[in-house]
Amino acid sequence: MNPLQPRGLTQQELTVLSDCLANNDLSPQEMLQEAENHVAKAKEVYKTNIMVNFRLAEAIVEVFRTVVAEWESIPDFAQKWCLGMICYFSLGEDEIDDFESPIGFEDDCEVVNACLKMIDREELCINPEDFDEE
Repeated sequence: MNPLQPRGLTQQELTVLSDCLANNDLSPQEMLQEAENHVAKAKEVYKTNIMVNFRLAEAIVEVFRTVVAEWESIPDFAQKWCLGMICYFSLGEDEIDDFESPIGFEDDCEVVNACLKMIDREELCINPEDFDEE
């Protein structure tokens, strides 16, 4: 495995994440806006599908806000992966469709956590179970 890429992802997650890197020319702030739009859509879909875990989506975007605010301190090689993780989240139809399943944002969470570990920000990692409905 390449030491300059996130670890612990499925092959499909890594493939989609890599595609995000290749097809993205937006700035971190523009990608953050895309992610915020995706959360807004999740909240809308939740109105008709209570299985959508928009609380987890909100937590993921909160992590993105922190990462974007600290952008200049992220190593250059990792910045592209961090942009990719935001892009991956914003896709909606990645490994698990975000709006069709109660675990729709869990693959996004795995990608985010892998990228956070790569930049030594494990304290920002998210446990999806913390956002399960009770």
